[in-house]
Amino acid sequence: MVERKECPRKTLPLEVSNLYNSYWEKTIFLDDFTPIARGVNLNQRQAAEGILTLISESEEGKKGLTIGLLGTMWAGKTATICLLARDFKGFDF
Repeated sequence: MVERKECPRKTLPLEVSNLYNSYWEKTIFLDDFTPIARGVNLNQRQAAEGILTLISESEEGKKGLTIGLLGTMWAGKTATICLLARDFKGFDF
């Protein structure tokens, strides 16, 4: 289960706020870098599990889904995608 943390509030220009407010409200910040396997830490596994949950929920309701995976260089974005690819063998992204 992914624990939702409070999104830090930023003052954004009105144009940006109008475009992205609904996105920022659903943002989940993961910051637990505890290693759980060689080359994988806890926040990468939590991100993959959270994305899998969102995908399964969207399939039930036949809704479209857009997911953004953002992070700094070396944050583990590629490792998260590899975990998803392993869980979704034969699935096209």
